[in-house]
Amino acid sequence: MDRDEQQASGVDEIDLALLRILRRDSRLSARALARAVGMSPGAIGERLERLRARGVLTRYTVDVDLGRLGLSLEVLVGVRLNARGSVERTIVQLADLPGVIRVSVITGQWDLLVHMRVSGHEKLAETLLDEVWNIPDIRDSETMMVLDSRSRDPLESSGDDSQDTGSPGPD
Repeated sequence: MDRDEQQASGVDEIDLALLRILRRDSRLSARALARAVGMSPGAIGERLERLRARGVLTRYTVDVDLGRLGLSLEVLVGVRLNARGSVERTIVQLADLPGVIRVSVITGQWDLLVHMRVSGHEKLAETLLDEVWNIPDIRDSETMMVLDSRSRDPLESSGDDSQDTGSPGPD
């Protein structure tokens, strides 16, 4: 995040440092965060509350290795809608399907991109044949299997912070 982006968002270097630390471990106490950035726990509490109130910090979460839960196949499904198809209705129908992580409205040849994790090829075929392809507003689709994936936290300042998120696919 560059200085212009920082100013526009109203966060400073300490706020960014706190967000980076929390992205790595959201269970840390205010005391541990205070030690990490050289401030008092009270000041950290105030900063976190301000970040929550402004909608910058929206939740504390955990990373789950979906592969270890049996959802080892990661796929992206590009979806093209019928000319008069309802985008909102289709998003809701797709988002309600088991294994769907995210449905995004995109530009390009596809109208929607569906990110899914399923247990394997059989479950993928079942989901596509019985569910996705039976949604009336879908004209056609293309399914792409994720072979490997890398991610980088945009809050980190260096390009050297890429993380191998595992193969196949991200955690």
